[in-house]
Amino acid sequence: MPKVEPEIPPPMPGVPPDPQYIIAWLRSQGLISEPPPMAKVHAQRWEALLEEEKQAIQWELDHLPPGPMASDIIIENRHLA
Repeated sequence: MPKVEPEIPPPMPGVPPDPQYIIAWLRSQGLISEPPPMAKVHAQRWEALLEEEKQAIQWELDHLPPGPMASDIIIENRHLA
């Protein structure tokens, strides 16, 4: 039995659409699917964090030291082979 998306009204002109409407529309068009179970677990763990913990993690990710890009590593490894 196919999953039925909740009925969400379309956006009004000049008003940003509700993110749930966008997700429902994308699913109805076959452009996105349900996230895998492990992604849902990670999302629940993230949502359970305190706001201070989330901000600390985001700050750390925003301030990672620069390093080589993945494409540079791949190119370099191709030259070594």
